[in-house]
Amino acid sequence: MMGKQRSSRYYWPGVLFALPFVMLGLAALIAALYPVVQHLRSLAWQPVPATVLSVSERNSAVQKIGESTTYRIEGAFRYRWQQQERISHRLTFSLVRDDLDDGWREAVMGEIGPVGNTITAWINPNAPDEAVVIRAIRWNEVGFAMLGALMFGAGGVVLMVAAFTPVRPGKAPSPQVVLWPLVLCLLATGPIWLVLVVLLIRDGHPIWAGVCLVPVALALNGVRVGLQQRTGTTASARPRSN
Repeated sequence: MMGKQRSSRYYWPGVLFALPFVMLGLAALIAALYPVVQHLRSLAWQPVPATVLSVSERNSAVQKIGESTTYRIEGAFRYRWQQQERISHRLTFSLVRDDLDDGWREAVMGEIGPVGNTITAWINPNAPDEAVVIRAIRWNEVGFAMLGALMFGAGGVVLMVAAFTPVRPGKAPSPQVVLWPLVLCLLATGPIWLVLVVLLIRDGHPIWAGVCLVPVALALNGVRVGLQQRTGTTASARPRSN
């Protein structure tokens, strides 16, 4: 009894070490899914004419990385719905300031145009104060966030499971014991990957759609290998009849 209590104490340093990785992975996953979920919600919104009140490309002197500066487009537009004028400051679903040279800022500025320009905005008919100008997904932003979710999340899960896996003296832990939770996590996120595949194909990114199928394929392959090993272990454990 004392031996079990003493050995359990060694789990917690591993858990505390793994927890930040898991939290970072969850935060990155939320950051990746937010614009995707908002885009899917906005597919049912209604178009209305709107007038640009202000638009600017703000840089951040505080968030300088080396010699580059992060940017974010900010602005406001006015629209009319049910005989009431409303103002929104939400131009896109993008959350980040960045210095990515992917043409996103130029495309947004070109579509919004100068102050006074008449544009098409999309409003939520169930909540008219919720509106946006550009519903498109910025895939570079989603891709970086998903990469962070995979790296930190998968690493954190493996470390967390390894911390709770008992190790007998002179015997290494079974790889299947550590990898099964990772396989289950990939299976649980399978619907997310499939939705991303459909959206990427729709937006003309078939290569990245194929990349999003890799985690699903790895999870299914992990299940296949695990079931084969479990079947083999069960068969070998059965007593042989003379």
